[in-house]
Amino acid sequence: SLTERNTRLPEALKLLQKASSLAPEDPYIMDSLAWVKYRLGDKQQALDLLRRAYGIQAQAEIGAHLGEVLWESGQQDEARKTWREAVKLDGDDDTLRSTMKRYNVTP
Repeated sequence: SLTERNTRLPEALKLLQKASSLAPEDPYIMDSLAWVKYRLGDKQQALDLLRRAYGIQAQAEIGAHLGEVLWESGQQDEARKTWREAVKLDGDDDTLRSTMKRYNVTP
């Protein structure tokens, strides 16, 4: 929740790194860790973690995050493709819908 509010990111990073060490294959922890890394400016590591998380658990919110980092990394076509796949998983996911709306991408 610290990461979602974009506050106390260094603290969030430490907590998520600890969680990741306890459950290194948990896709939701990977997603959260990737998101804080993205917010701290480490797009490449965020992409690596998000791709891995989405590969383990193709889930709409993870797809929304992956698409956003792809977009911000200059990979708009891959972002659109990821979002389209995520819509098929759960087109009603609030995070996915708001992310696509921010980038003016329709399902």
